Amino acid sequence: MNQQLPVTAILYDAVSLPIRYFRELVSIGAPLLFVMFIGVLFALISLEVGDSYLSNVGIALISIAYLTTSLQALVGAHRLFLNKRLPSEERLFSWTGNEVRFAGWSLLLIVCVALVSIPVVGVSGFLVSQMVLGENTPQIVSQLVLLTIVFPVYYFIGRWSLVLPASAVGIRGKTLTWSWHLSDGNGWRLAILMGLLPTSSNMLLSIIAVEDSWLFAIFSTAVSLLVATIQVGVLSLSYKFLTDNQVDEEEEDKPQIGTVEL
Repeated sequence: MNQQLPVTAILYDAVSLPIRYFRELVSIGAPLLFVMFIGVLFALISLEVGDSYLSNVGIALISIAYLTTSLQALVGAHRLFLNKRLPSEERLFSWTGNEVRFAGWSLLLIVCVALVSIPVVGVSGFLVSQMVLGENTPQIVSQLVLLTIVFPVYYFIGRWSLVLPASAVGIRGKTLTWSWHLSDGNGWRLAILMGLLPTSSNMLLSIIAVEDSWLFAIFSTAVSLLVATIQVGVLSLSYKFLTDNQVDEEEEDKPQIGTVEL
């Protein structure tokens, strides 16, 4: 069994990372922020023009640009937090094979988590909604009940997602099976690390949500970007701790020098 993750220390360090590396993160995330800005402008123009063909083509191009820049930002943030410097000699936009591998592992991770969790979460969610939740149930109660149902999914996300920072820094040969073994004994700690902040922020935003408000849209987008950055930090720090403190089972089983086996 590997050493236990220091949950509090990792959360504290991860929250401090956006402040510590603010300039570097702005440089890494600049292409993504630009695409998001273009997306907002395009949405406004599409409403005025009303051309469905133009809208569909524009949405497709912006979606591709968004996915590309999101991958670049995620990989760049992982590399920054693990290497403590900007990737690819501080270029504004860097694209290497790491992004492709990161995308492949992310897609496989999503598929595996869905296959494992959807049947259980779907059945339990249906039963709970029928027996516990109703039209008069307070929103906060509904959020807490749904959180209880969904939270175990983060157990699988946490145990499999350690392959992502490895692929981001270009370490090959690491798989979901390797990630599962690396996280042995820390499954629920990783679930807390990976699930606590996103679920808390989503719950908060759903409670204070204001429909048709540009101010709230900007606020929720900023919160989502901040939470995503912190989560990248959480995953990077967890990966670093576990790889630095990994226990070699073969070495552990060997008799120590100077001891006598009875």
